[in-house]
Amino acid sequence: MSGPIEVSTGEADRSLFAFLARRLGAQASSWRNWVRFVIYLALVLNTFYYFYLDGVTYAVLAAEAPLIQHVQTFATTIDYGGWLFLMIAFQLQTYWEYQSRISRKQLFWLVGLISAGAGCLFLALYLFVLDYEYYDHFAGFPSDQVCGLADAETYFLDDWQLYNELTSGNCGALSNTEVYRHGLEPTLISAQNLEEGIELAIIEVINAGVWIVLVALVQFGLLAERMWPQRTQLLRVLGRVKMLFYLVLVVDALYWLTYGLWVDAWDAFLWLFAVMAVQMKTSGPSSPEAAQSTPAHE
Repeated sequence: MSGPIEVSTGEADRSLFAFLARRLGAQASSWRNWVRFVIYLALVLNTFYYFYLDGVTYAVLAAEAPLIQHVQTFATTIDYGGWLFLMIAFQLQTYWEYQSRISRKQLFWLVGLISAGAGCLFLALYLFVLDYEYYDHFAGFPSDQVCGLADAETYFLDDWQLYNELTSGNCGALSNTEVYRHGLEPTLISAQNLEEGIELAIIEVINAGVWIVLVALVQFGLLAERMWPQRTQLLRVLGRVKMLFYLVLVVDALYWLTYGLWVDAWDAFLWLFAVMAVQMKTSGPSSPEAAQSTPAHE
């Protein structure tokens, strides 16, 4: 006769909720883990939003435009894609930080994600430079002829640098101000919006360049914490240097706020919180229990 059946309470840890809790960072009861989850979810939602905006811009582009211009319209989406690749890579490194060594399979995924992310960020930086050069193609246009282009597949850039179709109902606002017309596409812009667009394009280039430097510092910091945890002076200096770049990014976000670009400012602060959330996870002391629970596999 078989003995009584024993139920192991350890099996409860194999539930889907426990799995998600571990992926969010140890215990589900920690408010930091849920804040991190909300931030990451917001980043995914923002990705779809910016993809929609880039799609609207792409619809305005002429079919015979050069290939680089077609790619250029999705600069923000490419930038976002690169950051999502890197965030996944950073998060994976925090999951594996207590392992004695990283397996070849894990290294393959890390190198692949970091390479894809870095490639997207550098491509996005190049496209942001082209966005700045985009405004060089505007030339003066007679304001009294603006309404003559209404309802004829002509567009204008508004205060948020978004494309709007020029119609007989809204052309009057442009006809009463100094107007410029793009030489390569049927797009108009007011003198004030042209000046602001150039300034915002410069800020975008600076912002993208600073982020590339910062992501390199974050990656180096993750490696330094793993390889040289005893070199506290190096880690302290690295942290101070990163704070300087964080300050530049905060200034960029505040600049967007002053122009009423709430979505861009929200997005900038969201990414700052996301990167800080990843580093917050690795800033605590190493856990021997965690190290035993995450063995390396070849």
